[in-house]
Parts: sequence; structure tokens; C-alpha cells
Amino acid sequence: MSKGLIDVPLSCSSFLEPALNCYQPFATGTSKEMKDFIHQWNYTLSNSVKDIKNRKILGDFGQYVYFGTLYYPWLWQNYINASSIVDSALAGGDMPSWALLYAIRFKASMDFLKQKQSSQQTINFVDFGCGFSPIAVIAKNQMDIKDTYCIELCPEIVDIYQQTADKMGIKSPTFIKWNDVLQNKINTIVSMGVFPYMTKPDQLNHFETIYKNIPNFVIEIKYNTNKNIPDLNGFSNPELQKIAADMAIQPDLHKNTSKNATKYLNLFCRNLPVERSFIQNHRSLFLSR
Repeated sequence: MSKGLIDVPLSCSSFLEPALNCYQPFATGTSKEMKDFIHQWNYTLSNSVKDIKNRKILGDFGQYVYFGTLYYPWLWQNYINASSIVDSALAGGDMPSWALLYAIRFKASMDFLKQKQSSQQTINFVDFGCGFSPIAVIAKNQMDIKDTYCIELCPEIVDIYQQTADKMGIKSPTFIKWNDVLQNKINTIVSMGVFPYMTKPDQLNHFETIYKNIPNFVIEIKYNTNKNIPDLNGFSNPELQKIAADMAIQPDLHKNTSKNATKYLNLFCRNLPVERSFIQNHRSLFLSR
């Protein structure tokens, strides 16, 4: 099965809604107003993708997501039906686990932004590698974080993102380049599902820039716990220890990472107790300060 240019970002946004509706504590921990916003975002996003020029960049996986919303507009609110349809399309894929990861990423980002917003007056926020995630539009339109930016390398994603915001009649974040982060006085960064697609040297270069210049961040990296399955972009425990020593990482980063890692594992074990192979092979660490 082929994956097109926008397939993975499309699934990340589309499966967020049913995951928030299905899994505890997300089902009760996310307000109805925010769920309604996400639903409208996904509905409008599917309409943007229906444009013939956008459909041309869908792979097989994206076609299943697209046609699912086209013929079954209620599909993404019904998690069981949505995940079973896409799982069958993927011939043994594990969409329930991935959807739970999307919900964890979203909740971690929202909790982080709310905490930073309550503790300081001015937030200049960027969603680094936004894809089609609604985090930045929620920050700008529902949380009233005026200085909200996005970084996204794929121009097709930027175009569809802005189309979707325009069709919803909401304010779109400003799209900037990585080199513009310091120029725009960014003090808060969220980056979910992006670093693992970079090489380790690139990850370290980006993280060092953030660590030295940005006071507030939450960054997802991959932690390789399964030595039998090589992960070129995931870090082993010795590698993480060396990074911490080389960069003289502050104690609060260790504390937050440990707390976030424990919460991540607890959420997975509580919601999908039999999916231990997923968290062994795809374990995330959330570095935050």
C-alpha cells in the first residue's frame, strides 16, 4: 500500500476526533466546545482534500481516509467503525494504538499551552511540523494566543491548511521558516511527530537550538527500547544520557521527561492493555520545560 504526500498528516488529524471521543480520560477531559471545533476542522479539511488537485497527492492510505469521510460523514465520530475500516485497508495495521498516540500528543500539547499561558503574560508560540493538526488554530482562535505560528516544510500541506482555515472562517496561524524562529522572538514551541522523521544529527541540532534559546518547549522524540528492531531515528538510553551530559541538561528537564514518560505508559496500559508491542516498538518521550 502506497502512502501519498499528505496521507500521514491527514490520518493524524482525522483519527484525533474519534480517539478523543473513545478513550478515557480524553472523552471526559476534553471540552465539548473543543471537540466541536476539532470536528468542524476535520469536516472542512476533508472538503479541502476533495479538491481535484489535492486528491492527486493522496496515496492508497489517504484514499481510504478521504473516501471514508466522503461516503460516511459520521465515520470519524464512530471510532470502532473508523479504525476497523482503515485497519482492514492496511492489512493488519494498528490504528487504535496510533489514534491513542494522537490523543496523547494533543492532550500533552494543550495541557502544556494552558500551563504556560497561565504562568506568563506573553506567549509567542509555534507548532513545529504542524501537518494538519488543529493545535495552532485552537491556540489562536479558542485560547486567544495572538502570536501563533506554524512551521511546515511541505507547501501542499500549508496550502490545504490555509484553505481549511479560510473555509471555516477562522484566523490562520502565520507560517514561518525554521530560520525565522529567533527573529520572531518565539518563546514557546510544540513539536509532535516531527523529530523522529529527522536524522539523529538533525534532531540534536534542532534540539540544541531550542534548548539554548527557547524557554518553553514540549518535544516528542522516540525512545528505542527494543534492540531487536533497529530504529535509526530513535534514541537508546545510553545515547540520551550522553546527550544530557554533553548539553548539561537542567534538572527540571529530567523531572518533566520522567513524569511525562510515566504518564504516557500509564495511559497506554490503561486504554489498550494488550497492545504492549506497540509501546515497546514506538515508545515516545516528551521532553518539556
